[in-house]
Amino acid sequence: MRIQLAATTDIVCDSRVRKIAGSLSAAGYELTVTGRVRGGQPSLKAPYQLAWLKCFAHRGMLFYAEFNLRLFWKLLWSTADVICSCDLDTLPACTLAAKLRRRKLVFDAHEYFEHSVEIVDKPWVRWVWRMVARTCIPQCHLCYTVSASLAQELSHVYHKPFLLIRNAPVLSKVPPPLDSREGREKVLWYQGAVNAGRGLEQVIDCLPQLPGFELHIAGEGDLSLALKALVERLGLQSRVRFLGRLPYEMLQSHASQAYIGLDLLDGRSKSYYYSLSNKAFDYIHAGLPSIQMRFPEYEALQREFSTGVLVDDLNRSTLIEAISTLDHPVRQTSCREQCLLARQHYHWGEEEKRLLEWFAGLFPGADDSSPPSRDRD
Repeated sequence: MRIQLAATTDIVCDSRVRKIAGSLSAAGYELTVTGRVRGGQPSLKAPYQLAWLKCFAHRGMLFYAEFNLRLFWKLLWSTADVICSCDLDTLPACTLAAKLRRRKLVFDAHEYFEHSVEIVDKPWVRWVWRMVARTCIPQCHLCYTVSASLAQELSHVYHKPFLLIRNAPVLSKVPPPLDSREGREKVLWYQGAVNAGRGLEQVIDCLPQLPGFELHIAGEGDLSLALKALVERLGLQSRVRFLGRLPYEMLQSHASQAYIGLDLLDGRSKSYYYSLSNKAFDYIHAGLPSIQMRFPEYEALQREFSTGVLVDDLNRSTLIEAISTLDHPVRQTSCREQCLLARQHYHWGEEEKRLLEWFAGLFPGADDSSPPSRDRD
């Protein structure tokens, strides 16, 4: 079976896309992943084919329109049996191509896109994406997303069953360090997109009241320049490090040496409220105690494994109290022990089983030794 998988994200740093592509490829599917060129041609070795689309526009609706036009033209001539859209921003091109070529259409909702924080205050843009979702999602043969609560919400809104594939990491054979180590540097660690609603401005504002702590940020995004300006204005250059985008292996190495992980979100966005971020599991697998929001998925996770603390808001006093709570050897050791337990339960090996079962179900009764029949080109 041939699969075309499309995403607008930076595939080099998108662990979800790479895990799914790797699992499908290892299962014997012939896979092509199409992504976006940012800057120079990306360098990535993978056991599947890679294709890159270069756009003149780099952001906003103009970028999405151009990317989907280029993607549609590519998919129109593809001989794939299945077209998989990674998030709503690739779904228009994938839906139209799948419809015209009579292919199976799969939708992986990375987030509640039409309620993301970047467009929550832009009614016209939200309306456009809502229309895209209402038009395209009913055409899909398989839909899945990142959290149980988001799957329930999307199933209710779009009257289409959404299944669950958590964005948990591959389980490493080498466990992270367990002890809190008195000499450990007190690094507040953040990895991920540096965008609005991630609580980074608020944490930087807290640093003057947190002597001995540093903040390390691994990632890039719309707020990168503004955060660097804020750090300079507050005179915190020696206590805040911007590491840029890092490969996943380097992220986990840094995280395992950090003191407290940050997974903060603005509750105004339904996308954030229903989320279960990949960094939540990345921190667990790195043995890193973390601060998360009191949202449904994080509450459920903390009830099962107490790997950190929950906060109700992003106020300065709330964040300082949470950091102070985790700044204790006994609490640190307890959270790290819970991380060791949780990583045995939440890992990609468990998610992969469902993923492969669902893809196999797209062509029930097909002979594994030969791909399903296709239109002759």
